Amino acid sequence: MRLRGYAINCSIILIIIYIILLSNQFASGKIHDEYLQVKIVMDGKNASEALDQDNAFLIDPNNGVITKIDYLVKGNHSVDIKYLKTVFIIADIDTTSQTDNIDVTISSSDNFTFVQTWKFNNYVGHENIALITGVYKIRHDLYYSIEGQNKVIHGLPFYVEFDASPLSSVFGVVSTVALAATGFSFIGLVNSLRGSIDLELGNSIGETKVSPTEKLKGYYKGKSYSMAQAEISKLLFGYASSLWNREKCPQCEVDWPKDIDVCPSCLITADEAKELYSTSLVEKSITAIKEVVDSVSGLSLKGIAEKIGEGETPTTSIVSVVTFSGLTLVQPRVSKNWSKKQRSLIFTGLRTSIYALFWVQATGIGAISVAALIVALLSGFLIPMIIGRISGNNLKAKISEFWKKRQSKLE
Repeated sequence: MRLRGYAINCSIILIIIYIILLSNQFASGKIHDEYLQVKIVMDGKNASEALDQDNAFLIDPNNGVITKIDYLVKGNHSVDIKYLKTVFIIADIDTTSQTDNIDVTISSSDNFTFVQTWKFNNYVGHENIALITGVYKIRHDLYYSIEGQNKVIHGLPFYVEFDASPLSSVFGVVSTVALAATGFSFIGLVNSLRGSIDLELGNSIGETKVSPTEKLKGYYKGKSYSMAQAEISKLLFGYASSLWNREKCPQCEVDWPKDIDVCPSCLITADEAKELYSTSLVEKSITAIKEVVDSVSGLSLKGIAEKIGEGETPTTSIVSVVTFSGLTLVQPRVSKNWSKKQRSLIFTGLRTSIYALFWVQATGIGAISVAALIVALLSGFLIPMIIGRISGNNLKAKISEFWKKRQSKLE
């Protein structure tokens, strides 16, 4: 481990030294290899003066740019200068480029100056319509051959800024509109997610996962099915009887007035009704328990309701009884609709971060780089994920509170 750490530290130091050497090499305004030395000057300024965005060359897209490339041969060999490639770089990726043929042979210790006039409006505009604005990287690649061997010198990238209003270019307008649209959409989704917690509570309760405990599994180990049912029924009966609240008669299902002890329709007493309700609830609970045990990993409340042929409301009473008795565990889960909203929030966040990066590029605040792209993607993913996770935890907390209140009636 120490050796690996030492190797990593040495690698970092070497990379830093290499970058410093490259920076010092280009700071002189000259780039070179063992055969050729080159100096690049754009509109009278050395390219080394534009290595950072703050000192980017200001360029009018409607006018040309004159660039002088001075070649100086090193050593005793003649060099065949082939061509010059000017490369546009976006997000540290080479995009469009222009190639200028030179085809000049330079003898030992001779020098040669190539003057390049690049009409940028051929690339960044079309029929008086500006296509792009902002800050970009440009690199000059110098191709030559010596004694039949092809060589290339890659100049370090420098920055240029197209001096125009972002709202006057197609790229600026599109990125501004896209950022505004996705930004408003993102804010709307955040508010919707936070505001729909109570609305999604009912759906998410139906998604509650009900799984068997070791206590429940123990009832079925080494016992007959009927014996296990009998023991579980005895355990559940007392809890089930405490859930009857006299809202409806368990026999005829008419409303039961709370101030009388006899059903106004079928005339059974409150004690008989309580006994009937408890017996029915225990029978349904036994059926539900068998489904949960057979599922091994558990079922959702909705799944239990479908398997025992009950609605979700009576199934919550069943789950409350078997959970309070220690036979099952409830695990809050958010609804599919809620999960869909969370995914939409993340995708919208990613789009917003990318459009924000394009907008920053178009306005000239900064050029897109791989590092900026990574930061934007991470921010676009992590921020909405955190917001969704916090909102989801709040929803789960409400689901847990629901089950606690249901089970508190059994105490």
